[in-house]
Amino acid sequence: MFATIRWICRRFRRIRPREQVARARALLVDELLVDFPFVKESDRAHAVAAILLPFLRRMIGGLAPIHLIEAPTKAPVKDCWPA
Repeated sequence: MFATIRWICRRFRRIRPREQVARARALLVDELLVDFPFVKESDRAHAVAAILLPFLRRMIGGLAPIHLIEAPTKAPVKDCWPA
């Protein structure tokens, strides 16, 4: 995963900051999370925060949030997780 972050950083290195933010957002929301059936926009925001938190945790001075992930429907793939 860290190699992926390094690749993203190299990919956006020569772009202006506003364009960088727009392209990073597009990469996360429009490409990575596009197939997830989020119920609300806040669900999508929480998913993005959960993805970014491991990389930003050292920048947070105090406690960091914990994320609980639930699914609105049952799917066969979810049954594969160890109990």
